[in-house]
Amino acid sequence: MALGIKEHPLFWIVGLCAVVASSAVATTSFFFNKIIVIKEETHKMTIANLENQINDLKKINIDSAKFNQGLTKTNQDLTKELSKCTDDVEMPATLAPDVSGSWLRPGDNLQLHIIQNLDQFSSTIPNHFITGRYNAAENAFEYKVNRTFNGCTTIMRGKLFKIDNSQIRTLISSSDGRCDLPTNFQEDSYWNKI
Repeated sequence: MALGIKEHPLFWIVGLCAVVASSAVATTSFFFNKIIVIKEETHKMTIANLENQINDLKKINIDSAKFNQGLTKTNQDLTKELSKCTDDVEMPATLAPDVSGSWLRPGDNLQLHIIQNLDQFSSTIPNHFITGRYNAAENAFEYKVNRTFNGCTTIMRGKLFKIDNSQIRTLISSSDGRCDLPTNFQEDSYWNKI
């Protein structure tokens, strides 16, 4: 008995293979399409993410520019306010050495008490009132002494040098010639810190 084509076992095997192959192609196509879709979605997400990051950086850059403008304005305002505070204050051109405190002249144990304010100083000893100002070019304080003796006031001029933290030198170089002192009066003294 002869079998018809549909009844032949090979028909069914070939048919089954065709179905399997067709199904495999469809499945493979489905998977490839899914991979492509997933890759496209990932690519779109990556691009969107990068665009967001770029926008954030642009925003930060704008914010930092605004911050820098604000900082510059604040510095300008502070400088303006500071200048208002210091307009009336005469600042020394150079920092003067510190000569403040009490000093003793060894020969006669005379004490000199100096009060210093920046580049200026003042002092008193019996019958003498002394004021001075630092001269950076001379590296010395130039001073004036008003001396009163027997009701007569004499003005003397001199220089004060800081030798080190323990010693100063005063050098009187002239007087106004009044009272008992000649115009060429000179006195050179060393003083030790007490």
